[in-house]
Amino acid sequence: MDPPAPGPVGTEATSCQPPTQLTVTGKRKATCDEAYTTADNAATSRNITGSTDTGDNRLNVGSDMQRRSFSSWQACEAYLSEYEGLTFQVMAKVQTAVARNKAIDCENSSARLIPLEWKFYAKTYECTHAGIYQARGEGKRSRQESRALDCKAQFILCVRCNGQNGEFTLCVTKTTLVHNHALSLRTFQHYPSTRLAIPNEVMDTVDVLQRSGEKSKRLLKYIRENSSCKVVGRDVHNLVARRKASESGSSTVADRLHKWVAEFANEPGNIGRVFVSTVTEKTRAMREMFKRFPEVLLIDVTHGTNVSKYKVFSFMTHDAFGHGQYVQHAVVQNEGYETLLTAIETFKKHNPDWTKVVIDRLHRDERFEDGVS
Repeated sequence: MDPPAPGPVGTEATSCQPPTQLTVTGKRKATCDEAYTTADNAATSRNITGSTDTGDNRLNVGSDMQRRSFSSWQACEAYLSEYEGLTFQVMAKVQTAVARNKAIDCENSSARLIPLEWKFYAKTYECTHAGIYQARGEGKRSRQESRALDCKAQFILCVRCNGQNGEFTLCVTKTTLVHNHALSLRTFQHYPSTRLAIPNEVMDTVDVLQRSGEKSKRLLKYIRENSSCKVVGRDVHNLVARRKASESGSSTVADRLHKWVAEFANEPGNIGRVFVSTVTEKTRAMREMFKRFPEVLLIDVTHGTNVSKYKVFSFMTHDAFGHGQYVQHAVVQNEGYETLLTAIETFKKHNPDWTKVVIDRLHRDERFEDGVS
């Protein structure tokens, strides 16, 4: 038996189909009263259901919103949290109440200003497959697949003034739920936002495992066993990266480096110093090593050690077996003469046996040999 044909675009269909992902985009210039018809103020709250799969040859129509007016954006978001299970909505660009009030003032309109507590004036939710793919390459390896399919499915919510009591309400002013692509449960489950809808209790355990040093494969296995999310390895890798970034907070690299040196210097026998552009550190074992073998000293600079482009200015000596052993590290911001000379002077200060050096070798630049001679 063939399914019933959907209604015209912009109306509620007679049959519900599984949802597709929606994102918010766009900005409206016209008022809701001028652009759209009056919304139904009688809000009803009914269960939203949909089928699981549709054939590729069918006209795909998403489930319409059963509730069409709300008292606040918070109430709307609470309703959409249930609706997202079928329509997969993600908010992006919106028009704020401040921008709307500026437009009213510029146009000298008689419309009432939107109260600032609403924060947003309108939101447009459109299908994640909306838009046309814009190629940025040179055409040598054209992209075969793209999410942008120029889908026209969307719905719009707008803050409006009720003429009867003068109160502002949030209304669904327009719905267009006909899609130009197939809708299926399998496709919906593999959208990134659906894959990463991990329950809070599972995420709490993942945080503990991640802090204890568990590898990504272990985290991936745990998430799959304790949730219905279809996560992949790349999702776990990105999740761990975001968690580490949130743990570091808003502190800069310099702040974290300064904190690390302070903790390092608190260890018995260790020495840590922070200058304007140089950070030096030396353990007790390094000092003992140079005290025993001070004859040969090698100085080297390593470039681009991390994303912050710091350089490591290292001092090495040769042990009894002829192997190189580090005796001091200096993290420097640049290779200027003053910066490197500061590291050398620090080495001399904390190694009285530097006068016993017979051979010194500077790998990068001979002009700094005067600092250790």
